[in-house]
Amino acid sequence: MTLTSFQALSDAEVLVLGRDGNLWLERAPFGQHLPPTREQIDAGVAAFQALSETEVLVLGRDGNLWLEHAPFGQHLPPTREQIDAGVAAFQALSEIEVLVLGRDGNLWLEHAPFGQHLPPTREQIDAGVAT
Repeated sequence: MTLTSFQALSDAEVLVLGRDGNLWLERAPFGQHLPPTREQIDAGVAAFQALSETEVLVLGRDGNLWLEHAPFGQHLPPTREQIDAGVAAFQALSEIEVLVLGRDGNLWLEHAPFGQHLPPTREQIDAGVAT
């Protein structure tokens, strides 16, 4: 599952998911160096979605979904809270609500706070959803 392979945070910062599963925060100036100035956010990433310039949802290739917090590049992985395990796909609705499709085909609406309970408070939306 891939939500995207890149996501602009601003005209000076872009998140880029490499084919090797490394997630990078790349910074302007662009075009002078390839790759530009960048900081690694995480490794083993299957998909991601930025919520803000300081928070990113990251789905690991192992099926664990994390909410990762800036500063990025200082620690790999950065400060983070696990949202769920056994995740096939996800989509953030806001900073406090995430749709999560489990590898078992169950679709859930999960609510913050994240990291305190695995899985967090959630409501089942459907079962038998194609993964």
